[in-house]
Amino acid sequence: MDLLKGLRLTSYQLIKDLPEAVWSNTVRHIENAVMTMDDWLDIYERHIPDHIAQMQAICDDWVRTTAWQRNDL
Repeated sequence: MDLLKGLRLTSYQLIKDLPEAVWSNTVRHIENAVMTMDDWLDIYERHIPDHIAQMQAICDDWVRTTAWQRNDL
């Protein structure tokens, strides 16, 4: 968790003082086509919660599919 907090803090420090004009610049992303900084920030903001939800779903599936092995049925 400390690593994630450190990464988020570093990102914040890099972008907090960017001039307003930078936020409308675009880049071509290999998966998301053309993106602005606003687009990137939106994806970045959801990234970790999305992964947590994926891990929870995998864990839930594992618990459900292995319950018979633990006699939890």
